[in-house]
Amino acid sequence: MLQRDQFCHMPLLREIRENNPDDFRKFLRMMDPVFHRLLALLTPYISRQDTCMRQAITPEQRLVATLWYLATGRSLRDHKFSTGISPQALGIIIPETCSAIIQVLQKEYMKVIAECKNVLKCVQCVFISLYYDTSYLSSGLPIV
Repeated sequence: MLQRDQFCHMPLLREIRENNPDDFRKFLRMMDPVFHRLLALLTPYISRQDTCMRQAITPEQRLVATLWYLATGRSLRDHKFSTGISPQALGIIIPETCSAIIQVLQKEYMKVIAECKNVLKCVQCVFISLYYDTSYLSSGLPIV
């Protein structure tokens, strides 16, 4: 989609981040510094290259789409309207990003259940605890 940036959630998210940090926290279930730290950790794992046919979906768009999906639990079809990303692409992006989150955060920040069969539910539980735990404000991300 050539006009993804024009029709997606990213301009709105930038506005919210700049003008109302509390709404940003409610939208993504985390504060802006935590989001940027998580994005910096995940970027090497979720970055893709542009091709001659299309621009790659940015790591920020991938992470926001994943966090919003985990926060709301809405269908991929619903998310295509707010993200400007097809349900088929979201069906690939969200599990990939969840796997990257587990891979990056499991050593330092979270104790992963060894037999977590549903990656999305496992990561969703982590982000629910991020939302209700405020200890991350002083130390980066919480230990779950």
